[in-house]
Amino acid sequence: AFAQDGQYDPRFGNYLPGRTLYQPLADASEQAWAMAVMPDGRLVLASNPRVARLGASGVPDPTFRNGSFGAAGVFAVQPFGQQAGFLSPSAIVRQADGKLLIAGSAEGTDFRSRYVVCRTSADGVLDTAYGDGGCTAYTVEQGHVAYLTDAALDPAGGVVLAGYGYFTFGQKIVMVRLRPDGALDTGYGTNGRTVILRFDELAG
Repeated sequence: AFAQDGQYDPRFGNYLPGRTLYQPLADASEQAWAMAVMPDGRLVLASNPRVARLGASGVPDPTFRNGSFGAAGVFAVQPFGQQAGFLSPSAIVRQADGKLLIAGSAEGTDFRSRYVVCRTSADGVLDTAYGDGGCTAYTVEQGHVAYLTDAALDPAGGVVLAGYGYFTFGQKIVMVRLRPDGALDTGYGTNGRTVILRFDELAG
């Protein structure tokens, strides 16, 4: 914000010039798949399988929790219990009330991945009033996997999910909409979803 166009901002980050190096787990490789900017300038990062927050200055924020893996400032969740996989987030959406929708994919106890959205407070505390104990899952087709790639709020406060799923007839684009409480919006598409079968269905 304070640099000349195209130049590093020397006041940002913990590793000059103008950058942050962040590795909350000493033995893990880190990748950021999505980012959301909060009104105060803080940055929420989605990586696999966790979410972290940086201050507006680019320094890791240890107050973001639930402190998963024993690391300060890290949120992670196993939507289907301790015998299943962690949520691998690919999108972060901020609601008008400041709560965060963390959307991605997670494996159930059957080792098959499906769409998952979890809601947290602005500080990363799971909101158990959302969905089923804080998270909502959507299975595209029983016995097959699906991967969520993006999410966006709609004007009514629901969330639209985009990704792809595998069916008995192949891999297809799948759009799903959830109501503000995390329940499937059955008025969207066909029973809550749209499956794009062929590219010629995409007019324009």
